This record gives sequence, C-alpha cells and structure tokens, in this order.
Amino acid sequence: GRLPFLWVAAFVLLSLAVTEHQVTRAVELAQLLLDPLQMALPDDLTAVLEKGLQAAQQNDDERAQMAFAEAIPLATGYGYL
Repeated sequence: GRLPFLWVAAFVLLSLAVTEHQVTRAVELAQLLLDPLQMALPDDLTAVLEKGLQAAQQNDDERAQMAFAEAIPLATGYGYL
C-alpha cells in the first residue's frame, strides 16, 4: 500500500532534484506529491507543481525546472521543508 506521509521525504528529494537539475526525477516526485492518496497541498503549491508537470509533458525541461524551483520556497513557507 501507499504511505500517506511520503510527501515529507518527497519535498526533500524534490529540492535535491531541482538543485541538481534532474527534471525527470522532479516530475516523478511532483506526480507523487499530487497523488490523491497523499495529503492535499495548498492551492498555490499544487499549481506550480502542475505547471512543472505540464511543461515537462511538452518537453520544455527549462520551464519545468523553473516551475519546480518555484515550489521549493513555497514548500518551505508551509513548513514542508
């Protein structure tokens, strides 16, 4: 089964993926964070993660990277990091 608190580790790993420009890894983590079985995230944080996923689907890694990078200070502000 899935663990409901995976988001705790996922934000730390997302931060590392952003720092290391690992867009594919960031996409996997964003998908995990947006999984309906995980804790619902604030709207602004959800929006930037979705923006990153949409950019990645369009093969725009630079825009995806920027969106995922936006998520880090938001997550920090909410106390997730």
